[in-house]
Amino acid sequence: MPRIRTFAARLLGGKAGYKAALQAVMTHGGMGYAKAYNVERYLREVILGRFTPVSEQMVLSFIAEKVLGLPKSYQAPSCASPWKMPAGRS
Repeated sequence: MPRIRTFAARLLGGKAGYKAALQAVMTHGGMGYAKAYNVERYLREVILGRFTPVSEQMVLSFIAEKVLGLPKSYQAPSCASPWKMPAGRS
């Protein structure tokens, strides 16, 4: 259960941080991208935090599977390579 809470907090925190940083850039207008202000750096850091080390979609899939009991929405990669031809074919 602590892992689910951690993922949920990370998801909500990332979304809130992105919304705040984006609003700050919009408030500064064209100067929001200027290196003189730290606003552009905040936006870059927030965007990076939203998909590393795990993307938002993977967090939502994990929560849906563990909390809601829904089936996996993704498939684990198979051992067989899709580029290999079956035996007997060339």
